Amino acid sequence: MSRALTLLRFQAAGAPAFALAIPLNWALVERGGLAHAPAYLLVLLFQVAFNYVMCRRFVFPTAGDRGFFAEFLPFVSGVMVIRVLDWLTYQLWVGPLGVYYLVAQILNVPLFAIVKFLFAERLLGAARRGQARQSDRRQT
Repeated sequence: MSRALTLLRFQAAGAPAFALAIPLNWALVERGGLAHAPAYLLVLLFQVAFNYVMCRRFVFPTAGDRGFFAEFLPFVSGVMVIRVLDWLTYQLWVGPLGVYYLVAQILNVPLFAIVKFLFAERLLGAARRGQARQSDRRQT
């Protein structure tokens, strides 16, 4: 599969989590009575976990020797670091650079989508590529 197609699949795999995140956050705050900060934290954790499942299933589908949970913690840890960098970049755009906040948010979407893709590709895709090479060697 070409890298461009893999990136497109990565973007498509993230869409359901994004679509569910807004009503989930609303439900946790308005119906569940949670404060905004813990509700949003739960939503972020949901999105990261959901995206991990989607990445393993649809973007990098070859099952690895490493188990589901063996890759989960490194994935979540890495993506959370990227989320912090996203927030800091947003603060830079809006603060010192004076970019309109919605424009800053839009600018960060493709920038950090690429960063998250490269991270996921390195973590999940490299293991799959290595297995494919080992499988090819065994067959020859």
